[in-house]
Amino acid sequence: MNARIIAIVLSYCALTASAQPTVRTLRQQSLRRYNIPAGNYSGITHIGGTRYAVCDDKSADGFSIWNIDVDSVTGKIRNVRNEGFHASGGPNRDTEDLAFVPELQTLFMVSEAEGRIYAYATDGTAKPWPCPTLLDRFSKSTGLEALAWDKFRLCLWVMEENNGEGQCRLLSINAQGTLLGTQHYTLDPSRTQKKGMIHAHGVSAICATDDGKLLILEREAYVPKKKIWAWVNCKLYSINQKETTGKQLITEWRTHINLTARSWANYEGMCFGPRLTDGRRVLILVSDSQGGYGGVLRDRIRTIILP
Repeated sequence: MNARIIAIVLSYCALTASAQPTVRTLRQQSLRRYNIPAGNYSGITHIGGTRYAVCDDKSADGFSIWNIDVDSVTGKIRNVRNEGFHASGGPNRDTEDLAFVPELQTLFMVSEAEGRIYAYATDGTAKPWPCPTLLDRFSKSTGLEALAWDKFRLCLWVMEENNGEGQCRLLSINAQGTLLGTQHYTLDPSRTQKKGMIHAHGVSAICATDDGKLLILEREAYVPKKKIWAWVNCKLYSINQKETTGKQLITEWRTHINLTARSWANYEGMCFGPRLTDGRRVLILVSDSQGGYGGVLRDRIRTIILP
């Protein structure tokens, strides 16, 4: 093979590699710019069109509906409009996540405090659903944190934040409320052993994909006693549902508070958004600002573009 042919082959390989689809993590935005009130947003799920249900772990029992406009070419969020809160009439349940099942027109919400999953109509009305109480398997401090509906396997996936030993239990439950099985997922080692004012390390959100995988958001948030130099590190992984040991890192990002920056964002909610015109899929993530703590923290929203 002469030098000219080698050069052509190498050039073709370079062009092919550069054309491979890549993951893009877009810049986060403050929800304040869209007049969304400060909250403790802990979960989000798509309910149709441009509408999404969002839960708040400090609110009364229920959920808000947001209308989120995503640019169909770039994946950038153009607008977020709050359509109001849908209350069930019940007390706060420390709701950590929610998932929508279109065929049943039902929203399922997971209560960390009570260790169980509740069902609701889209207007917020509570619905009867025979899910077993799972509290005996979990403690309140390391309890149920993430929830997703798998439309191909027709089951809910519910996941523990951290069992205190660096692992998370992953449960599957069918639409009739029957527990199907339990698997274990191992977290990455913590980035710090320091004891600050806050140190939360574990899984905060999950999504079921169309090809038999789960997307797992590992989040580690650290706030020292003096609050300055606080940080949050997020890692998005893909795993095969049948083999939770095979983790594939998709993307990673870090936000912080220091003398010049206040980007700190504790991402707790994640769901699929629309497909772009070129077929790529959008993930939408929301953060928990603890009600805009101290007038410093901001509720954030961001998108990640998947191939």
